[in-house]
Amino acid sequence: MQDMEQYLKDMELIKAKEKYSLYFNRETNEVAIYNGDDIWSISIDELGDSAFNK
Repeated sequence: MQDMEQYLKDMELIKAKEKYSLYFNRETNEVAIYNGDDIWSISIDELGDSAFNK
């Protein structure tokens, strides 16, 4: 749990909703979604590749 908390502290909170929070890390160019229990993250490059390289 401490690792998860530190991971989020290193990121910038972009938007918080009732169930989810969106974070961005400018150093690693990574986006993360946190729901209070789990974190899902992806790099911007990987996200772009997934979206535009079919």
